[in-house]
Amino acid sequence: MPVFILYKGNLLIVEKNILSQAFYNDPTSQNLVRFLDENERLLNIYDAIIYYNFPIFKNIDEEIQYPSLMLISPRHGIFIFQCENSSNREMNENKIQYIDEQTSQLYNFVVSKLRTNKSLRKDRNNLFFNINAAIYAPNLISTTTELENEVIINDSLIVTRLNEIKGESNISTEILNEILAVLEGSKGIIKPKERYISENNSNKKGAILAIMEKEITNFDRRQKYAALTQLEGPQRIRGLAGSGKTIVLAMKAALLHLRNPEATILYTFWTKSLYTYIKRLITRFYRQHEDSDPDWGKIHILHAWGGSSIKGVYSQTCHQNNILPIKFSEAKSKSNDPFDFVCQDLLAKKMED
Repeated sequence: MPVFILYKGNLLIVEKNILSQAFYNDPTSQNLVRFLDENERLLNIYDAIIYYNFPIFKNIDEEIQYPSLMLISPRHGIFIFQCENSSNREMNENKIQYIDEQTSQLYNFVVSKLRTNKSLRKDRNNLFFNINAAIYAPNLISTTTELENEVIINDSLIVTRLNEIKGESNISTEILNEILAVLEGSKGIIKPKERYISENNSNKKGAILAIMEKEITNFDRRQKYAALTQLEGPQRIRGLAGSGKTIVLAMKAALLHLRNPEATILYTFWTKSLYTYIKRLITRFYRQHEDSDPDWGKIHILHAWGGSSIKGVYSQTCHQNNILPIKFSEAKSKSNDPFDFVCQDLLAKKMED
C-alpha cells in the first residue's frame, strides 16, 4: 500500500506518506525510512511525519523537483534528506556538486514557501522552527568535494545529527497542522466566510456550525492519502455525500497536471452546478505550487451526460462518433440506471460500425 500508518498500542508513531510507487525501486530511501522507523524512540521522532517525493516544486527551468524524504518532527523541525544511490566509483565531482545544488534549491523552496504564511513566522525573517537539509548517500565511502550541505554516509551520523538539533524546535499541534496545510496545498480549499461568535454565544447553533465548517475545510488522513498519492493504474475513491470527494479529485487533478503538464486530464461529475466550483478548486490547488493558472487546454471539466446547452462526456463522445445521443427522459423510461443504459447503448452502436 503506498501509504501506511503504524500503531503501537494507543500511540501513533512515525507516519509515513509514501506518495509514489517509485519508492519501491529506491533502496536508499527505503533503508532510510526503515532506519527512522526502527529507531523512532532513540531519535525521539515517534510522532513525526515522513514524506517521500513530496512536496513538489518547480525550478527556474520549469523542471519538477521534490525532496527524496522530508521529516517533520515536533522537536527537530523539518529535515530534508536528498537520497543518492551512487557509490564512490559512480560518483564524480560534478555529480555530487549537482546533487548538492539540488538539495540547496529544495531547502530554499521549503523555507520560502513556509515564510509566506504569517502564522509560521516568529518575526519577519525567522520561522518558529528550524529547517535542515543533508545528502544521504550510504554507498559513498567519503567525499573531498566542498559542499554547502552535509553528506551523511552512514546511519550513525543520522543519530548524531538529529540528537544535535533535538529540542531546537517546539512545534505545537496548531503550528504542525499549518505547516502540513501549506506544504500539501490544502490551503487551496475554498473556505466559507468566517463567522463572528461572541463568548456569550459559544454554545449556540452558530458556534457549533462554525466548528463544523472549520473541520470540513481541513483534510483528514484518509482524504490526504487519496488526494496526494500518485498510483499507476486505476484508483477508486468512494465516500458519502459531503465526505470531500469533489475536493480530493480537484487536488488530484491539479497535482497530476503539475507532474505531467502534457497529459490530457478529464474531470467528470454529475451535478451541473459544480462546474465553476470545480474549476476554481483546481486553479487554487494548482497555484499552491505554481505561480500561473493551469493549462485548460489539457484539463477538461465535463458533465457526465451533457446536453444541448452544456458539453458532457456522453454527448461529446456521441458527437465525435456520429451517433445520435439518447435524451435523458427516453433513457429513464427504459432503465433504472439511465446513464449506464446510454453508455451500454453507445458501446454497442460503436461495435456495429
